[in-house]
Amino acid sequence: KGIANPIGAVASAAMLLDHLGYVAEAGWVQDAIRCTVADGVITPDLGGSGTSAEFRDQLVARIGQAGKP
Repeated sequence: KGIANPIGAVASAAMLLDHLGYVAEAGWVQDAIRCTVADGVITPDLGGSGTSAEFRDQLVARIGQAGKP
């Protein structure tokens, strides 16, 4: 249905990266989550109208730009 909220799973992955010593990369993921939500790309359970795929696409795009000059 595309309405599942992926934030918990993605945030858990960021915590794993941090635990494994990939602190900068974990920060990129956490920042991407915050920015995506702040831009209003959220699933219906958080009051938005976005789909899981839309959230994913925005998140991947933001992480892809992280750390680039």
